[in-house]
Amino acid sequence: MKKEQSRILSIGGILSDKGVMSDNGRRLWFTANELTDEQALLVSMWGKNTWGFFYFSPHQIDKKDLVIPEFKFEPEFPEEKSPSKRLYDRMFRFYEAKMKGDTKDFRKWYEAQIERIGDSYLEKLNELQV
Repeated sequence: MKKEQSRILSIGGILSDKGVMSDNGRRLWFTANELTDEQALLVSMWGKNTWGFFYFSPHQIDKKDLVIPEFKFEPEFPEEKSPSKRLYDRMFRFYEAKMKGDTKDFRKWYEAQIERIGDSYLEKLNELQV
């Protein structure tokens, strides 16, 4: 993880709405106060669908009181790649071949593909529940 990406974003906001998704996930909508340039930069670096931990309190939270958990995939065999890493590597090689070595936009393409795959499974789940 890049050093800038490991920083904690602390902003005030209002819990505007909440909902339950068909896969039983929860969706929370927040309306944030205006972001500083540094906060906006952090948000833009993380991008859509960035995994993280979320703390919310109606009172100001002191960073020294936070316990930030470590989240790390541990394969059964240390030299083994995780299934998601193996898929990522295969997608990278495909993109590299398709674009004849120009990989500068890979990350944007990869995120769009993963979102498309996820949406496809969500649609299939919704069809099963009808």
